[in-house]
Amino acid sequence: MATEPRVTYQQGTSSKIAAGQTKAVFSETHIDAINQVVGILRLNYHNQFLAAFKDDQTLTHMRRLWAESLQCFEADIILKAVKKLINNSEYLPTLFKMQQFCRRELFVAHDLPDVRAAYVEACNAPTPRAAFKWSNPIVYHAGSATGWHLIASETEQKVLPIFTQHYENWCQKVVDGEFIPAPEVKELPSEVSQPLSKEEQLANMKALKKKLNMG
Repeated sequence: MATEPRVTYQQGTSSKIAAGQTKAVFSETHIDAINQVVGILRLNYHNQFLAAFKDDQTLTHMRRLWAESLQCFEADIILKAVKKLINNSEYLPTLFKMQQFCRRELFVAHDLPDVRAAYVEACNAPTPRAAFKWSNPIVYHAGSATGWHLIASETEQKVLPIFTQHYENWCQKVVDGEFIPAPEVKELPSEVSQPLSKEEQLANMKALKKKLNMG
């Protein structure tokens, strides 16, 4: 019987999550998190899990793929994500879905508002929106990128996916350490012109008629 291929930890300890003869290096905590994820998915989606991963080779490929695709996330983020995921998905989740939940947990770890709360805040913000006291500037920037007219005039079903894409892009900027500027509030002119009275308007009209007649 062929020996199952392995992938080494950074400390040199071996792991089962490998595919083919290729070797890759992951931290021990990352490997442990992936193994816990597999156990949680197997427990919660037993029949679906066994149908999807019918043999050890397929399961080994799955472990390796998920380890590589989620290696940018810390172990605690991965575990928090999978626990929320199983409470929000009736069916065995895809890797793409798992990545989405990991990103959301990463945003939460940076004290960024949930996308749903951010969307509601963008919908309810009064004008001028730049002067509104936002929970975080990225909510304003995501709303601005989505389009305030679109937010105000279209249904949530149509707008929320668009807003979500922009919002997650701005969240990622925060995670990457980029500086996010506050909304630019345009200053009012120092002198505000007063509208002419009816008498002044009438006098101007008479003067204009006189000027035209003279011409």
